[in-house]
Amino acid sequence: MDREKILADAAALITGDRNSTHGDAHENFERIAVGWTEILRCEVKAHEVGLCMAWVKIARTVSSPTLIDHYKDGVGYMALAGEIATARGDAEK
Repeated sequence: MDREKILADAAALITGDRNSTHGDAHENFERIAVGWTEILRCEVKAHEVGLCMAWVKIARTVSSPTLIDHYKDGVGYMALAGEIATARGDAEK
């Protein structure tokens, strides 16, 4: 599978109808950040949720490097993290 297909599939995942099953990504990441802040006892920002989820995908890729879904999901999480960070001013542009 080439990079264009991976990126296209990742884009389809994060811009498709996932709102109907997971809710709005920004709101969902905010909700997760609140929970992780309580659990970890340190502030977690919404865009950091995306970074952490991308890291989960990277870590899983070590065990199964040919499972293409890890790469698609990782790219998707990074894109969402970037969107949330720049929309909310959490990170430099």
